[in-house]
Amino acid sequence: MKKIAMISLFILGWISTTFAETFLDKKEFTNRYVAAVAKIAPNAKIEVIRELEVNIALENDNKLNAILDNAYADYKSNPGNIDNLLATYAESIFHTKDLVNVRHGKEQIFPVVKDKQYIQQVDEMLKKSGKGGIVYEKINDVLYVLYAFDTPKALRFMTESDLSEINVNKNELRDLSKTNLKNSIPNLKLEGDPSSLAMLIADGTYEASFILFDDIWTKEQFPVKGDIVVYIPTRDLVLITGSEDEVSLAKIHNIIYAQGNQWSHTISEVGFVRVNNSWHIFQP
Repeated sequence: MKKIAMISLFILGWISTTFAETFLDKKEFTNRYVAAVAKIAPNAKIEVIRELEVNIALENDNKLNAILDNAYADYKSNPGNIDNLLATYAESIFHTKDLVNVRHGKEQIFPVVKDKQYIQQVDEMLKKSGKGGIVYEKINDVLYVLYAFDTPKALRFMTESDLSEINVNKNELRDLSKTNLKNSIPNLKLEGDPSSLAMLIADGTYEASFILFDDIWTKEQFPVKGDIVVYIPTRDLVLITGSEDEVSLAKIHNIIYAQGNQWSHTISEVGFVRVNNSWHIFQP
């Protein structure tokens, strides 16, 4: 069996879900999350802003905003694990609280690729907390790179106030964060055929961030038909093909839009083509 067939089967199997399941709707899931937080922090004041968004005020006046889109997507991909999942997400608020008060080092700064909507959502949330907006750079009209402190417990996105606290210039962040990422994950893997359809594998968190490394995205590495095209529907899934490879593009389209797939940590459904050492929105 050819490698390309193997990768297609692998990905389609990975995103499949059981259609017979009856899911909680977003409102019901939000209420279950509120109950999970109340169980862990009975004195917290919890306010539901809207479906999948909750404000939490802890006893020490720390105020947190919980966006539950990823939690809900994780639940729909594995509904039988809802109790453990809710407990994990509820407990994470205390990790977030602790991270805010910890001084981080430059060696913990990592690049995180997200879309414009995510940037706007998180930026607004952090500005409300009084810490200033997040630190980010534009890749194109869809993609942005944020900078985050990576700790054993969680990620915390950098804010403008962090720049002065750790004495780093914004124009240093791209190279610094890429160096940290490369040191953390020195070896990447490819599944599939780099000349037609392949999948980049890192650690399950930072796959999308490797689109920032120019030396990876060459025709020597990927001798595809036409220009190199990537699709990054989630942070841990990077699919690679060529702009003139109609067969592989059709397979990717079927993967991205497969009925019933439940992506968490989503980024974008559109593709990006490599032209003049930069990523542009791909229009097949």
